[in-house]
Amino acid sequence: MANCNMQPDHTIILGAKTLKKARRNLRYGFDFRSEQPDLSSADIFIPRLDIKLEDVCVALDWNVSCLNTANVNDNQVKNLLVKLVPSMVVYSGFGGQIVSKDVLGLGYPFLHIHSGWLPKYRGSTTIYYSLLQDGACAASAFFLDEGIDTGSLVRRKKYPMPDFETEIDHLYDGAIRADLLIEVLSSLKNKKKVESQKKICDANIPASHFYVIHPVLKHLAKLRCKKSE
Repeated sequence: MANCNMQPDHTIILGAKTLKKARRNLRYGFDFRSEQPDLSSADIFIPRLDIKLEDVCVALDWNVSCLNTANVNDNQVKNLLVKLVPSMVVYSGFGGQIVSKDVLGLGYPFLHIHSGWLPKYRGSTTIYYSLLQDGACAASAFFLDEGIDTGSLVRRKKYPMPDFETEIDHLYDGAIRADLLIEVLSSLKNKKKVESQKKICDANIPASHFYVIHPVLKHLAKLRCKKSE
């Protein structure tokens, strides 16, 4: 978002006690692009992973709240959301957590970016299953509901498989999600109509649920990236 000159009204960071105000004058400056060569096959922004989210917020003077809880369903989170009254929440939480009925019931739409072509790839570590089965990756933007990756779709986008040397879990996975997020937020910013694709895709693609991939299958997915080169 910072790279694309976008700013959230408020940022909530889970699992962080305080911001380090002394780091306002960062040695990083405001260049968030990775200094390493772009190792991916896709033309997407590759961020610097050595800059913490807290430091980005301080450097850019974003409105931010740090909550000493890693649980999105904690009362601290619910109380803060009620206080902020957001028009929309962009949710990027810890892996394995499901936003509860109580939090979703606050009445705010929760936009989430999933690294899989929905509804074909629902669940966990779907980027690797997609590499194994399709030889490609994808990201889907949708609004959360009580199910697992079953909410109304907003937009989907396919991406090429990364190069073999590209780190997938923390770099490529996050980069394709961020790329699609910026497209969706840009549409909202320009007041373009964001239509739900739920009925269309549900009619054409059977839904499948996936669980945390076995290390051997994960290794085979990585080898497929190497084979493609």
